[in-house]
Amino acid sequence: METMFYTKAKISDGCEICTSIRCDNVYYRCAGCGAEDTVDLGEWADFISENGVEALGCKIYCDECSRKNKRKAVG
Repeated sequence: METMFYTKAKISDGCEICTSIRCDNVYYRCAGCGAEDTVDLGEWADFISENGVEALGCKIYCDECSRKNKRKAVG
């Protein structure tokens, strides 16, 4: 393993996939449009720390959906 953190998924009896979690291999699905994009874990950790965000259960939006949400909020 390259890093301290990794994911592991059981495919079938006797078959598992393990992969290291790095800043360049973590993805999310936009809560608005469902598009897949990468997330920089360092930036995400900074955002959580600086804004007091509860990371579990929060929604992440792509740039386009974020702009749409801001326009709706402004009115």
